[in-house]
Amino acid sequence: MSDIEDFMNGYLKHQFGKQGYTGDYFMKIICEEKENITVFHISGFMTGDTIEFFRQTFENTMNAGKNKIILNLEDVKMIDSSGIGAVVFMVKRCRPIGDVKITGV
Repeated sequence: MSDIEDFMNGYLKHQFGKQGYTGDYFMKIICEEKENITVFHISGFMTGDTIEFFRQTFENTMNAGKNKIILNLEDVKMIDSSGIGAVVFMVKRCRPIGDVKITGV
């Protein structure tokens, strides 16, 4: 079994809280407000199995008029093409009216 499989099979499978969860994959997002900036602290997996949670959180933030965002990816364990696509979508959607900065890559 690979290290990734070990991680997916044993690490934080059953965490609860504000997170997206599908099968063996999870994503946790903590949103922090600093002045007029929203910081998304993301941990876990940004994959096709979890990315809808990210999209919903982003849309809710934009709909609330918060368009200055820092995306902290420091604790992301794995990101696939769905995750990259969601980040690109976020940047394109936000940039005309605000800004997105990415950190922790």
